[in-house]
Amino acid sequence: MDTEMAYFYTFTHIFPFMKQIIIIGGLLMFPILAQAQVGVGTASPAPSAAVDIVSTARGLLIPRMTQAQRVAIASPATGLLVFQIDINQGFFFFDGTAWNKLAVVGSSNSSTSNETLIYTADGF
Repeated sequence: MDTEMAYFYTFTHIFPFMKQIIIIGGLLMFPILAQAQVGVGTASPAPSAAVDIVSTARGLLIPRMTQAQRVAIASPATGLLVFQIDINQGFFFFDGTAWNKLAVVGSSNSSTSNETLIYTADGF
């Protein structure tokens, strides 16, 4: 068998198996990649977080929309959070049944704490 024929024979018989190995390897890696966390500003996101944002100079900007746009969201997910920019401006979240506005009720009286208590507009 000459060199060209040996190369052709090896290539045509080994290549299909390599394709199968690559496909199987990719399928085995898919569940690992599908459950990875996303880190923004960090190379090692917290294991319990789907998204971990680390910054000392910037914040998180929640989507801003009008009341009409918020109400028009088809099948909003429970826990969805938006900032309404027109009438009754503020943060709104969907509890699975209705939209609720987050309202600042007051701050704690503790002299060692500078916390602000946040409740829904209904007080809960």
